[in-house]
Amino acid sequence: MNVLRTLVPLLRAMVLTALSCMRHGPLRPGWTFSFEMLMAWFRGLPPCRDEASLLERRAFSRKANPSSPAMREVDFSPVDAGGVPAEWVTPRAGAAGPVVFYVHGGGYVVGSVQSYRGTTAQLAVDSGARVLVVDYRLAPEHPYPAALEDALAAWRWLRGTGVEPSRVVVAGDSSGGGLVLSLLRALVDSGEWLPAGAVLLSPWVDLSCEAPSHVGHAPYDYLHPEELRFWGRCYAGTLELKDPRLSPLYASARGLPPLYLQVGGAELFLDPVCELAGRARAEGVSVTLDVCEGLPHLPTAFGALLPAAREAAVRAGEAVRRLVEDAERARARMKAVG
Repeated sequence: MNVLRTLVPLLRAMVLTALSCMRHGPLRPGWTFSFEMLMAWFRGLPPCRDEASLLERRAFSRKANPSSPAMREVDFSPVDAGGVPAEWVTPRAGAAGPVVFYVHGGGYVVGSVQSYRGTTAQLAVDSGARVLVVDYRLAPEHPYPAALEDALAAWRWLRGTGVEPSRVVVAGDSSGGGLVLSLLRALVDSGEWLPAGAVLLSPWVDLSCEAPSHVGHAPYDYLHPEELRFWGRCYAGTLELKDPRLSPLYASARGLPPLYLQVGGAELFLDPVCELAGRARAEGVSVTLDVCEGLPHLPTAFGALLPAAREAAVRAGEAVRRLVEDAERARARMKAVG
């Protein structure tokens, strides 16, 4: 039954994509047939609406475990990060450079260090960094603040290893990007050690999903607005979806370290991410906004299919190195003055 539920949407996507391409050409400039078919297949999958379908999606996510050629260039090592399961991803070519503290996506309800190995391996190779990936607890079994508590515990463990803060970048994608922003807000508010900066890939910053791009970009993205709202409700528990503890768009950005924000130009999250960039700049935060024209949610995930997506992944790796270089220069200037 599960095979049929996957195969039927795939066949349907193939036929519909072929007909659409014959009549109108690519749905978006630069899209290949295989990429467009993949997007159509994702959109054709039934969205999660209840706990049963959510558990089925988790099982599918565990089995899928997408691979990447970059996985052959790194080593994976499990570690207990302050009581939180985590994994080091270390480039075999050496990683004398920065450290990346990575929080995976999955709508707060799916995803794991294993299912994100392709993504984190690619980031490790492109940045030349060791990447610590955090396996935080998932909703709805563990709603807010469980994920944030785990991120904080793992962060404090990393701090205790003696790594210099100017050599650490926090990063995350989708819900992981939103969780990173919540982590940074908590660190600023408590006066704790801050990283050199943050690399946020298509961060989910507004759980209400009410922005115009959630409607206007639905034909191009593979995310389901209805599914997103269900996932947000699972994570929120009794809180409102626009609560700033859950939706960083509505929280103060004052005091945050430099941010690199990457978002697909055809994805649902485009408007909220652009609004976040504007609000953060207005509060004095250094922000680099990288809009990947024509690409859906999490452009870096499709580097094997589209050159533009591969270029996006390279830019994310460069952003890690640049943030560390800037922080190291600032640290050297402070030492010279002091």
